[in-house]
Amino acid sequence: MMQNTWRRRLVDRHPEIFVRDAEGSATAHGYPFVGDGWADLVEVLAERIATFAPRGSYRIDRIEEKHGTLVVGLQRRVEGLDSGVQAAIDEAVALAEARSACTCQICGNPGVLREQNGWLATLCDDHARGEVVQVRPGWENVEVIYVVTGGHLRVSRARRYDRASDSFVDVAIGDLGDLP
Repeated sequence: MMQNTWRRRLVDRHPEIFVRDAEGSATAHGYPFVGDGWADLVEVLAERIATFAPRGSYRIDRIEEKHGTLVVGLQRRVEGLDSGVQAAIDEAVALAEARSACTCQICGNPGVLREQNGWLATLCDDHARGEVVQVRPGWENVEVIYVVTGGHLRVSRARRYDRASDSFVDVAIGDLGDLP
């Protein structure tokens, strides 16, 4: 039996997007297996999906931490959805994943990616374990979006996640220097 935690309340609040078993309980599929520090960003993600997606059109397959950040798996259950709906859902997932990369998974305060004995976690200074994973200066919280054009992979755009506004801000690709 699951404890009555924020996770259970979240699943109960959004039965249309979480997988349930025959008795109506949330199953391991889609159940948020992340630290309490990410409760808010997972709740915002679920609210955004429920707001943008027509009822029953999406199911969350997984919400978990992997390599120190949030990983969200979605299953689209309806074909022919408006491209604007898909774009809004994709953006909601991208925002949640980006926020996790700068939010302590234990307490929810601002954090950074740290590595200890091969394990990665995003943690604040109070919960710090391991060494800070170094990011190339200017690349902090940057997402680079690639597209395939004419058989070649090219950069479409770059944007930086702004934690204060929970949004992305476009970055001039030339400002990033050499791309990896």
